[in-house]
Amino acid sequence: GMLLRHTDRIGAMRTSERLSDIISNSTMFIEDNELEVHIAIGISEILSQKSEIDIVNCAYDKLEEAQKDNVLYKVCEE
Repeated sequence: GMLLRHTDRIGAMRTSERLSDIISNSTMFIEDNELEVHIAIGISEILSQKSEIDIVNCAYDKLEEAQKDNVLYKVCEE
């Protein structure tokens, strides 16, 4: 999990894309086996009218959707 201070939804999507680029351009090995790493991200904007539980649950649901749909991220619609 990451908390991005002073970052809106658009900034979080850009950060997700940069993070994905960094990870996909890295070579990782376990013993002699090269790993192919994929990430999935759920993005939820922290708004004062939403409870902490609602924010985390939405981000988790979107994370699962992104993984299922094989896309980098999904964003909670407020």
